Amino acid sequence: MKYTKQDLFKIIGPEFFSAIFTKSNGEERKILAKLHVKDQKFFAGGELLGDRNHLLECIDVNVLKKVDDPKKAWRSIQLNNLISLKIKGVEHIKKGESHAQAA
Repeated sequence: MKYTKQDLFKIIGPEFFSAIFTKSNGEERKILAKLHVKDQKFFAGGELLGDRNHLLECIDVNVLKKVDDPKKAWRSIQLNNLISLKIKGVEHIKKGESHAQAA
């Protein structure tokens, strides 16, 4: 099954999730994250321009605990670079089987 950004939002919901993805510089990163909820005040100002359907925007929980500025915990994962996604211990996207796609 191919997952779009909207599919992943429905699957993840308010839960924490772990993700492994390839960064744009080629490095692999593993994070514990939570989706950004619009009514939470993590970030101030600014407007996201352009088509962002290929990105899963989230808060890196481990970075959020370590920094004074919560803006530094913001992460955008390119769906095509998503390697693994686990929610409550259930692996929805398995390592080595890329099932996410940009809409």
